[in-house]
Amino acid sequence: MFGKFTTGLIESRSVDKVTLKNMVFYGYHGVAEQEKILGGKFEVDLELEFDMTTAMRTDRLKDTINYEELYRIVAEVVTKSKCLLIETLSGNILQAVFQHFHPESACIRVRKPNAPIKGVLDNVEVEIRRTRKEMAAAA
Repeated sequence: MFGKFTTGLIESRSVDKVTLKNMVFYGYHGVAEQEKILGGKFEVDLELEFDMTTAMRTDRLKDTINYEELYRIVAEVVTKSKCLLIETLSGNILQAVFQHFHPESACIRVRKPNAPIKGVLDNVEVEIRRTRKEMAAAA
């Protein structure tokens, strides 16, 4: 009995989510020349919301999101593309993920630990949340 349920007057659906936290890659993204030449470390968190009802019943990998495949897609975008902005990198990752997996929604956080700015900080981070509908409208 997973999925939609009725609680009196309000019908709701539980939110099912898979999260890959702190994936670390080396890439060549940035505005500064040294970033384009030397590259740097990028950390990615990715949350996907989708209905896991079928997978909970069947216990089959084909009925859910394959985490290894998800990781591979993120790695490919980060390591094989070059963007000036981590906003663009984040959007490119989301686009690839939505094309391959079709989640209901996703949230991505991309961190740049060694951003070449004057000042002391742990990292610069961009967070983007999108629904399937929003991604389709932007395409």
